[in-house]
Order: sequence, then structure tokens, then C-alpha cells
Amino acid sequence: MSDEELVALKQRAAEVLMARPDVTAVGLGGRDRGGLPTGEIVLKVFVERKRPLTGLTPGETLPPRFEGLGVDVGELPLAEATLTTTPVLDDTLTVPGSPFRPDSAMDDEKRRTLSGGIRVQSGLPGAGFGTMGCLLEHTTDPGKVYGLTNFHVLSKVADGTATPVKDSTRLGHPHATTSPLKCCSNMFGTFAGGGSDAVRDAALIQLDPGTKWLPEIVGLGPLGGSRPASIAEIAAGTLRVRKRGAHTTLTGGVLNVAHMTITVEGATRNNVMVATPNPNPLLGAGEDLFFSQGGDSGSVLVDDDAVVVALHYAGLKLPGNIHIGFELPIEDILASFGGNEQLPLRVATATTNGDVHVVPGTRPLDAPRDLLPSPDGTLPPLEDVLARVGSDLERSAAGRDLIDLWLDHHDELLRLVDERRRVTIAWHRGGGPVLMHALLHAVADPAVTMPQAVNGESTARRLDRILTAFHAAASPELRRALDRTREALPDPAGLTYPQLLTALAAG
Repeated sequence: MSDEELVALKQRAAEVLMARPDVTAVGLGGRDRGGLPTGEIVLKVFVERKRPLTGLTPGETLPPRFEGLGVDVGELPLAEATLTTTPVLDDTLTVPGSPFRPDSAMDDEKRRTLSGGIRVQSGLPGAGFGTMGCLLEHTTDPGKVYGLTNFHVLSKVADGTATPVKDSTRLGHPHATTSPLKCCSNMFGTFAGGGSDAVRDAALIQLDPGTKWLPEIVGLGPLGGSRPASIAEIAAGTLRVRKRGAHTTLTGGVLNVAHMTITVEGATRNNVMVATPNPNPLLGAGEDLFFSQGGDSGSVLVDDDAVVVALHYAGLKLPGNIHIGFELPIEDILASFGGNEQLPLRVATATTNGDVHVVPGTRPLDAPRDLLPSPDGTLPPLEDVLARVGSDLERSAAGRDLIDLWLDHHDELLRLVDERRRVTIAWHRGGGPVLMHALLHAVADPAVTMPQAVNGESTARRLDRILTAFHAAASPELRRALDRTREALPDPAGLTYPQLLTALAAG
């Protein structure tokens, strides 16, 4: 039979067999004998718990064949299935399954050039974490680039559910940290479409103009496009896959069930694939072996040629402490975006490592009131100034530390200025707004130098007074960050903006 005929047969079998209370899922896969795949294509019928034939009545036994196709029975305790949000071998392509990793081990590294396999978070209140699986390109508009993840990554929140709003809900990496200085923000894109229905659990994140991105996955390298997975290779147990999730990082396994009809957290789909983790020689007997954990939702599965075959969305623990993954065919996901959102998309590809791209355009920026343009109009558009500062700071380690200081602590810094009288006085009397305006003028005009003194006191001394006031009122984490900043900051007095950048880099 062709794949189309097999899928139609499976659908008829699912309608009959899933009417039984003990059947949890029906799919297509291969029969194993002695623990090895035979390549024979069979109906994979799953029950909550397998029981010996001697303990079953004639009405409780499953048929050995359905419309001539063999039936293979396995266990799938569906009540334990969950969406996976929140949280060295001889063959280098054979990646082991993952041991248990606590939530504290989740990857929260900030990557300034975006790629697949990184942690993302919706800006909705209480949102959990997921993974951006890979980057997608618009097939006719090169200016539009999208990140792919699960819809439930954007919509599932701690206190229930909240629905993301197209062209409004913002996404951040690794955290959804907003900032008055948008040149120094974790936010990188906006929800552009997707949903959770009978075919998909998928969402698009349109990358902001000016965002740097790579057509690859962390640890897996450049991607070679996408392709469907055939029933024959899944039945033969030859479709080896790897993924990079924000929680388990790099894990490997085998796709061994296709076109499965199953219901997970209220959503019934007929196109689900099952990924079983590869053995891990470092694990002891009885230890849990994972293909995914919470936070891996939205990661994509690639074959040995780094070609995307599926989108991961859920997981389930089987008897024997094996945690499998539930996957959706990538061709169904791409087709759904074309049909529902009228967006013709393809997986972004590259032939070499480090092929950095930049989304065309300039991102919109906001700023706190202390950084508003001067009323005399001597400053250029603030958007241009801040965009340049953010780009310039990215070029040195000390500059990146300054950006991280703001990203990680800007809420506390602003709160101290607004609510702690000593800090407020130190900021204004110390000339904080004056120095900020002077810096913006210096950015706009390379001939302008920073002032030698503010209010009759040297600029270096004024800066030290401001930092001391913040340090005295700060949390321990902010104090440590301020100490690092103090060591890196040069004396700005009399320096032009290019000279400041040079002194900062020399550190």
C-alpha cells in the first residue's frame, strides 16, 4: 500500500478501535522481534496498560489484524502525557537521550545572534518558557523572517491560559524582559500567527528589524531545509533524529510511530509521530531517560543531514522510566501557515557555520524621560542615537556587560531613582541627566567631548558619587554588577564618543 492508503486505513482503524475505553492511541509503525525492527509496517495500537491474554475475555482482546494489516499492541498511559513547556558515543550522529535535568539547569544563556534551539518567553503575564526551534523565511519577501515555536509556549501561563494577540504580543530571549531602552532589550519579535487545532500546535515570531540571526540550531549547525518522514523508514527504525531544547539541550532518538491519533490535554490530532530517546550509557539501571522535558516545547527534530522533519510539542513517561516525545510533521506545520495565515514559508538554510543574517530595517525605540531629545532640536532622532549606542556597545566585552547590567537590573535601577530619596538626590545633583544628554550629543557629533566637570566637580568624581549611592541601596545582585561596571568604566572627561568606545574596549 502507498503511504496515502496506509494513512486512510489507520484513520478507519482509529475510528473503530479508539471507541474502546482501554485504547489510548492508534498509529503506524514497525513490528519488533527480539528488540529489533523487522521493517514490517503494522498498526500500532496503544492501551493504558497491557494485560496477559489469559486474563482477558474474548471481547477485551484486540484483533491480530485490521483490514489485513497486522496489529502490534503497546502501552501508552495517556493520563501522564503533558505539553513540554516551562521547563561520548562512537557515532557522532548518535546523540544519547537526556538524564533528568532540574529546572535550574535550563539554558538561559543570552545569544545576541538568534538561532534555533534557544529559550524564549512570551511577554504575557505569568508565561512559562519554551524553545524557538528554527528560523523560517518568507519565500517571496526576504525582509520577513520568523522564529518557529509552539502556540502553547505563547499562550499557556501559570494562572490559566491567555491568548496571544497577533502583531501585539511580544517575545523575548532568554527572558521576556522589557526595557525603556529598546536598544538594550531582551524582546526580539512579535507573535505573527499560529494556533492549536487538529493539525498543529505552532506559532510564528516575526523578528524585529535589525535583528541578527543564524539559519542553524545551537550545537547542530546549519540546516539543510525540511522534508516529510516516510512510513517505511519509521517502520524500519532507521529515521534517527536529534533536537536542541532549552531544558534538555541536545538529545537524540528514533522516530518509530507515525500518523498517530491521540489526545493530549484536550487536543486530538491524527498526524502525531513518536520519538523514543536513544540509550545513554552514562545512566544507571532504572534511571529516567528523556527525549524531552518542560521547556523543550517548540524545538524541531532534524535527521542525520540536519534536515528538519518535525516540531516537538509534548512528552510522556512510559513504563521503564522512558520519556518519549510527541512530534508534528514539519510539512503539516508549514502548510498550515500557508493556508491559515497566507504565509508561504520555508526553513532557513545555510551551507556554512556562522552565516549571520540581519533582518532589514531599523527597530522602533522608546526612552525614559531623562533621555528625551533636547527642545532646541540639536539632537538627531533619538531612535537613531540609541540604535547606534546599542550596536556599538555590542562590539566589546565591557560594552556587552553594560547592556547586561541594564537588561538584568533596569527595573531596580529605575525604582531606586524614583523611590529612594538618597539615590534620587545623588542622580540629579550628581548630574546624571546632564551626563546622559552630553553622551547623546557626543554620539551624534564625533567632535563633541564629554564635560571635564559637572557642577564644579570633576566628571569622574560625579560618576563615582552616583554609583556609590546606587550601590548603598542596591540588592546584592545589583551590587555585584555595579562593582563590575565600576572596574570597566573609563574616566569620560574630555573624551569624544569614539574615544570612549576605545577606552571601554581597552578596559
